[in-house]
Amino acid sequence: MHAADILALLSKAGHPPAKIARTLGVYPSAVSSVIHNKGASFRIAQHIGKITGVSIHTLWPGRYENPCKRGRPYAA
Repeated sequence: MHAADILALLSKAGHPPAKIARTLGVYPSAVSSVIHNKGASFRIAQHIGKITGVSIHTLWPGRYENPCKRGRPYAA
């Protein structure tokens, strides 16, 4: 899904990226990176999916389907 579509869904839900960053205790740039598909954070993506009601596999096709290469695998 395009970043503008994700931002529109967040706007409709009343959760701007800055609010998500505050809720999760991360920098706003981290949330922006995930939204624009420039960075990967399963925790941020999962939170965005929960807020919008859209699966992270729909929001970012192919991004979070495989386990991560280091650390723990992604929890579904």
